[in-house]
Parts: sequence; C-alpha cells; structure tokens
Amino acid sequence: MAKFNFTESFSVEEIISTKLSALAADTAGLASGYLTDADVGKAVKLGATDRYVLAVAGDEIEAFIVAVESATVDGYSFGSVVLAGRKSVVLEGSVAIGGLVVVATPVAKGVASATALLVKAGTAASQSGTSPFAYTARTPNTHLWRLISGAGTAGSVGVIERVGEA
Repeated sequence: MAKFNFTESFSVEEIISTKLSALAADTAGLASGYLTDADVGKAVKLGATDRYVLAVAGDEIEAFIVAVESATVDGYSFGSVVLAGRKSVVLEGSVAIGGLVVVATPVAKGVASATALLVKAGTAASQSGTSPFAYTARTPNTHLWRLISGAGTAGSVGVIERVGEA
C-alpha cells in the first residue's frame, strides 16, 4: 500500500465570490434555479455575465463550488467557487494518470452527492481526413484538469488538478 497519496487542496487566492444558478437559462428571481449547501463540491462553468452554473455531462470543469450563501444577489444564489487546485473525484470509466477529464454524470441540483464528483476521460484531438484542415478538437480544450492520483479504473477514487493558470 502506498505511504503517500495526493489529496484535495486549494489556495485561498483561487477562491472567488460569484452569482450561482442551476442553468444558464435561469432568470433572476427564479427560485427553482437557487442552489443550496447540497450543491457544494459540484463542478460549474461560466453561464452568463458574472454567474456560474452547474456543469452537465461532457462539460469542461471551470471551477468547483466551495460555499453557497443563504442570501441572494441580483435574484441569484450567491457563493464562492475555486478555480484551481486539486479535487477528489470518482472515475466513470478508465482514465490514465495524466489524462484530461470532463464532467461525467452530474448529481441533480439540490441533491447532496454521496460520493465525490464523477469525471470521465476527455477526447483526444483527431484529424478527420476529409481535408488537410479538418479535425475534431480535443475535449477539454480550454479548462484543463488531469488525473494525478488513483488507480485510474472505473469506480475508483482519484485526485485531479488544474493544468496551467486558472
């Protein structure tokens, strides 16, 4: 058994305050879009100006919710997200150490997760062959998180970390 493993960690410099909601289409004052403490730890993406929304299957991970306040701001939930660091996850499918990941099957809004966030392997870029310039882009492409610890097998726990600047 290993004597040392990477663990979850964040720097307070990477935590920012933001408006939060369940979907990009949520409008101000829509109570069904409000988030709660049950949503802490879930992955989010930028959904609109000054607002992050819950990520869905296949999305790049932009940040993780670290706190949700009971008050609202401008008709939206308000809280904090962390843009970089290391996060404990559960793998949906195999992922090689160093492999980039995206959101797998997310837990519904307002439902506390019994396990860590589910992630799956991203997709490598490929040349389509129809023309010299046709290709399929790598996913994730902009917000890169890679597996740095764990067995890499389906259902196992691992640790991912942000690659590059947040």
